[in-house]
Amino acid sequence: MLLKVFAGRADKLSVDLSSIALAGVQQADLQLQSAGSALAGVGSNSANAAGDDVVDISAAAVALNSAKTQYAASIDVLKLAEQISNATLDVLA
Repeated sequence: MLLKVFAGRADKLSVDLSSIALAGVQQADLQLQSAGSALAGVGSNSANAAGDDVVDISAAAVALNSAKTQYAASIDVLKLAEQISNATLDVLA
């Protein structure tokens, strides 16, 4: 017989979507904390030698928006992992 049936898994390395999503949430949390710290420093000891404010509010706002997007994407991945898990259980049951 020319065709061989592969009884093992097609993918050698398993992918845990939940772990990937949780890592994304942690990364978004770090980004949020960093942007929040930068914004909290506005007006308080954030001036350079010339007395200019050195906090880039635009960059902090972009970082906050990016963290929000990353949180949402990570939550969507968690929901997808749950759907895949439920569908797999339905097929196996």
